[in-house]
Amino acid sequence: GDFHTDECMAIFLVRQLFDIASIQRTRDQNAIDQADIVLDVGAVYDKKKLRFDHHQNGFQEYFENSKVLLCACGLIYRDFGKQILQNLLSKQQIVVSDDKIQFAYQHMYQKLIQQIDGGDNGVEQYSEHQKSNYSTSSTTLHSRIQRLNKIGTFEQACQVCEQEFMEQFQYFTLTALTKFEYVDQLFKTRFQTHKSGRCLEGDEVSGLLIDYFQLVYQCDILYVFFQRKDLQWGIKALNTDGFKLKRALAEEWRGLRDQELSEKSGIKNGVFVHKSGFLGVWQTREAIIEVIDKMIPE
Repeated sequence: GDFHTDECMAIFLVRQLFDIASIQRTRDQNAIDQADIVLDVGAVYDKKKLRFDHHQNGFQEYFENSKVLLCACGLIYRDFGKQILQNLLSKQQIVVSDDKIQFAYQHMYQKLIQQIDGGDNGVEQYSEHQKSNYSTSSTTLHSRIQRLNKIGTFEQACQVCEQEFMEQFQYFTLTALTKFEYVDQLFKTRFQTHKSGRCLEGDEVSGLLIDYFQLVYQCDILYVFFQRKDLQWGIKALNTDGFKLKRALAEEWRGLRDQELSEKSGIKNGVFVHKSGFLGVWQTREAIIEVIDKMIPE
């Protein structure tokens, strides 16, 4: 029969925990009963017995703080995800603290596994009155696995899931885990950076880490500023969950450059402000602090 993203990703996850001698795709109950690990069939969820199905009546299992029902790969990830991530990091000889593992565990669920849970359980991504402005359905992991039912094999589909997971995890490790302490320190010193405590000074600040530490420190960061390679200073307005900016740079500054920007803003050494208001550049750090003072008045 057809295979789906759920069981293909589940196979990858289980392979990070156990040496699997063989995989049998079957609905024969005798074979299911004799198997060491059962995924997505059998109408039983039992962590201790390594039974991971979600089709049975009364199934109500969720990841922490999620409203999306788990499927087989979600169950495995919830129950063994931290161990899986630790194993992957150990292979790269990366030693991390428990809070980093928790951060990685939450991130990989929210950015990958939850989408598989939602798709497999038929959970709509948007409420009924919302309509997407364009389709991404042909480029999703689900669609790629679905195509392989016609032009590939189950093992190829498992390899696609492995590649997707590992690419996301390696990118996350590079951009977030390695910067964890650095960004933590930026948050700890944010009131020294600016009296509002709502901006950070630092380059290569990952949005993932900003989101995480905003929850840790119960704060709302509006701007990040930094010295550029050309030695000028930039300031970026941060986004909400989508493309909308929390607080764009002043509308009357947008699209202006050089002397015109300096005169309109009342801040010397202006270079430019992007027409969307997400980015501004001035020649000095002192000018950037003036920008923040104007954008975050007392």
